[in-house]
Amino acid sequence: MEVLYRGPANSGLIAESSGLSRSLVNHHLQVLAKRGLVRQVGDRPIRYYELTTNGRALLESVRREQSVAEVAGVKGRDLRTYLYMATLAALTGIFLYNCVSEGPQPLWALGFLILASPFAYATVKGLMQRRGEH
Repeated sequence: MEVLYRGPANSGLIAESSGLSRSLVNHHLQVLAKRGLVRQVGDRPIRYYELTTNGRALLESVRREQSVAEVAGVKGRDLRTYLYMATLAALTGIFLYNCVSEGPQPLWALGFLILASPFAYATVKGLMQRRGEH
């Protein structure tokens, strides 16, 4: 996702910069696309992908938490566990936000997120600011 943060890219470029096989990158891109975190762009013969608003919000949330953890001195397995939990919480926030944003005001979800997870709350807050909601 870091490569896509800089702009649209194809699986070959992502594979080259990550050291993963092209088939594995294609598989991950398909999974991310099904989850609404990336989308295919353009009419080119080679498929290019870019981050969606949700994908960008997730990546920014995890980057922010990684910075906090590094400043706090969290390392190794503890850092991986911390970032895994932050990612799950951010995905939960995105899911809840998307569930309620098309219907009633998402205030009940924000109340839940404040109590449940500061990671998820920060992700939803960022999405709302990006979309001009209060």
